[in-house]
Amino acid sequence: VYGRDRVGAGLDRLAALIAAGAPVLDRETGLTRPMAWDDCAVLAYTHDTLRRWSDGLRARGVASVLASRGLYDTLEVGLARQWFRMVASPRDTAAAASVLLSELYGLSQRAVTQLSLARLLGSPRRALELAARDPSAVELTAFERRALARCHDDLTMCRKAFRQLPVHEAVERSLERVELAARVAMRLDAAGAEQARANLAALVAVACRVAAGGDDALGHDGASGATLENYLLALDRDERADPWQAPPEGDGVRLV
Repeated sequence: VYGRDRVGAGLDRLAALIAAGAPVLDRETGLTRPMAWDDCAVLAYTHDTLRRWSDGLRARGVASVLASRGLYDTLEVGLARQWFRMVASPRDTAAAASVLLSELYGLSQRAVTQLSLARLLGSPRRALELAARDPSAVELTAFERRALARCHDDLTMCRKAFRQLPVHEAVERSLERVELAARVAMRLDAAGAEQARANLAALVAVACRVAAGGDDALGHDGASGATLENYLLALDRDERADPWQAPPEGDGVRLV
């Protein structure tokens, strides 16, 4: 059988094994248990084939995740890193522009360009002050004014968190503050949203590793201790290792 018939036949076989309670070895406990969908993985040469498997699994009510990108290539991880860079430094205009244009705040390209020309990308409060004082200098819609006010509040809260909390708690609280997982999930299906949450959890895990390092310096290019700056350096090093996306929790099939 070929094409969709082969996908259907493969799904039928997997469903039969799961229904029969075929035994598998649990890697965490070392004991055997009945097979589940999230014990399965599909390997194929092309993404087109994997998409056919994904469609077939979805038709049966089974979640699947297409492992087409590395962890640091995903939208949610990229946006989270830009947000942390903006929190770390108001002078990082590239990060600020990415954040303000994203689904976190949704400013228009025109507004971001005007803020860039006024050298106010990293300072939402000063941008609002200039818009109130001279509306012709920075023309903002009512939505954009509210978005910049929210961005200012978010930056204030997150910077306070990184000053007062352990780095892993500050990372988690900062992601929750801007509702990054929920905002990214608006453009994804259920399986994609679950994967996005797992990927953001992987960023928290990196922060836990940095926090466990205590006061040890990461190197000559970073500050000593479990700081936001060292956390960003740790993410840079991890990116060079090119890890796969974190496996999502729940009953799902990995497509590779």
